Amino acid sequence: TQGAYDPCIGHLANLWGFGPQGKVSTTPDASSIQRALQATQWQQLKLDIDHRSVLQPGNIQLDLCSTAKGFGVDQVARYLQESGIRSYLVEVGGELRGLGCKADGQPWWVELEDLPESRSPACVAALHDIAIATSGDYRQYFEVAGQRYSHSIDPRTGYPVQHGVASVTVLHPECMIADALATAMTVLGLEAGMQYAKQLHVAARFIVRNEQEENSYSQHMSPAFLAMMDE
Repeated sequence: TQGAYDPCIGHLANLWGFGPQGKVSTTPDASSIQRALQATQWQQLKLDIDHRSVLQPGNIQLDLCSTAKGFGVDQVARYLQESGIRSYLVEVGGELRGLGCKADGQPWWVELEDLPESRSPACVAALHDIAIATSGDYRQYFEVAGQRYSHSIDPRTGYPVQHGVASVTVLHPECMIADALATAMTVLGLEAGMQYAKQLHVAARFIVRNEQEENSYSQHMSPAFLAMMDE
């Protein structure tokens, strides 16, 4: 993602009031953001895949909120399958993964998460051996002087994104990956995010706010998403 996704974003999350230190009532100053950016570089981590360990040099705060719910879904799904369960729907905080069918033979239909104020017709997906995750700027945010600041922070700039993407929904066999991709594509924005979805052949749906008209939105779907709709 060329830095649009970085798990070492803990300092920035705290600065903007979305970390364990709690909410803030004003925006951080530029010098504080620059200091936090110095400790927001995943390349500083030393990953040892063989021993499944990570060493950080110090002053780095990992923030795995963008994958935690998806990881939890996958862990429950694996436990169920290892226990011989061949039909299930697992949900943790709005992220879901399904397998098999319900007792009546119907698939696990789930409604795609939409903006609270949206009046668009509901869009549903059948989760058969696939997971779904959504990242949106309407879940956590605060406003200062009429300006909305969402929890979707761009690790490259240190500021919450302001490009109009309200939410991104991703479908993928692994919920943790869907979770991370939805966050990454939200930060990337519509153009770069859609290009990334095409590059990975990932099913993604972008909802973008129309800045000229209140409560107006446009919907954009990746080729893989459209192909799934055709099925």
